[in-house]
Amino acid sequence: MDSPVLVSDDPNVIPIRTGDALINLTMGMGGNRDPLTTTQHILSDRISIHEADAMYLNDWLGAAVIDTIPDDAVRQWREISGLEGGDLIRFQEAEKEFQVSQTIAQAMKWARLYGGAGIIMGIDGTGEMHEPLDVERVRPGALKWLSLIDRWHLIPMQIDFSNPLRPNWGRPERYTAYGGNDPVHRSRILFFYGTPLPYHLAIRSHFWGGSVLERVKDAIEHAGIAQYGIAKLITEAKVDVFGVPNLFDRLKTKEGTAVVQKRFEIANLHKSVWNSILMDSEETYVQKTGALSQGLAGLLSQFLQVVAAASGIPVTRLLGTSAPGLNATGEEDTRKYYDRVSSIQGDTIEPVLKVLDQVMLRSVLGNAPDEFESEFESLWQLSDVDRATTQLQDSSRDERYLDMGVILESHVAERLMRDKLYNLTPEDIAKIKKMQPDYGQGALEPSSGGLADPREALTRTLA
Repeated sequence: MDSPVLVSDDPNVIPIRTGDALINLTMGMGGNRDPLTTTQHILSDRISIHEADAMYLNDWLGAAVIDTIPDDAVRQWREISGLEGGDLIRFQEAEKEFQVSQTIAQAMKWARLYGGAGIIMGIDGTGEMHEPLDVERVRPGALKWLSLIDRWHLIPMQIDFSNPLRPNWGRPERYTAYGGNDPVHRSRILFFYGTPLPYHLAIRSHFWGGSVLERVKDAIEHAGIAQYGIAKLITEAKVDVFGVPNLFDRLKTKEGTAVVQKRFEIANLHKSVWNSILMDSEETYVQKTGALSQGLAGLLSQFLQVVAAASGIPVTRLLGTSAPGLNATGEEDTRKYYDRVSSIQGDTIEPVLKVLDQVMLRSVLGNAPDEFESEFESLWQLSDVDRATTQLQDSSRDERYLDMGVILESHVAERLMRDKLYNLTPEDIAKIKKMQPDYGQGALEPSSGGLADPREALTRTLA
């Protein structure tokens, strides 16, 4: 939409194109004299791999922005259901062998740093690497390795523009690792992307994302400048100024320079709260001190808060500090941040695990059970007092529902096992199930004091 044009019936008035609908020519607002009308956003140069490396390796704030979210995303890892006994142990051992959580965290870091990364799966017996992967062909022991490569070393080869209705239309079909010649089909790569880009910019970026540092670069640099400026002021907080007669004449010779240097070495050596400084009657001495402003610490804190806001990471987590303010805990900010990390787990990690789990299950167990599921553990950890209170409330609820016949003892035991209490195992659950009656087998029928239909118990409870 074009900017509005100021017009007049007077032929001597020159039309002015303004940048806003609100105009006050008397005040100079909205006209040619208003500097805000010439303010505009421009697309700055993208961060190169060299600048990204420098910000990550040499700047602690840059490294914290990149590492914090991936580290938190895999910190508690996940709970697996649908596998029991030895199958569960073998699968978890395979996760450790292939370092799944660590590799995923590193892939996320590289994606945030460079704009993308990929994990290539080395799977035997499923055809050539350039062929699409059919997980049904994966046999026990087929998964051999997981190789992590950043976007600068994973080059797209073939882009499919033939059919817009295909899921990967406009996306590379095959890639090649930098320095290699063998193409790899995209179905054999687990992708991680950085900041989402518009399509025309994604084409220029070889269909990868952008570095998260591009949005926080200015904020990080400004915080660094503020920190450097404060450190520079500290070095000038106290300066001794000596006045020496004929100083420049004395410095013309080596002997005179040596005498002057020796003079002030002795002066600095003897200067203290106990000793006095002996001076010539023609010498002068002044100590200039600059009182550091108490507001400098708050100023630096403001710059760091801008970095935290730009990165989407709370100050308490980014800097590892306590929340400022009286009785402030930062709990609300932490909860919101954990919700964001949980969303990233669902959007970024779960699609990758959905593919990887199908390969690993077949490679480790020989099949992929339909009931297999996984869920990320909660990042929010209760205090000991809150945990004890919650367990007491849960036990009271379970006891009441057991007495009503709504649930069985095995249901309680399964929940306790999921909560990792009392070191219960699937074998323990199986023993409990054998010793308890099933629904409708006497113990839960009305004649035995229980309720045959759990819904009847719930109805009475609600009544």
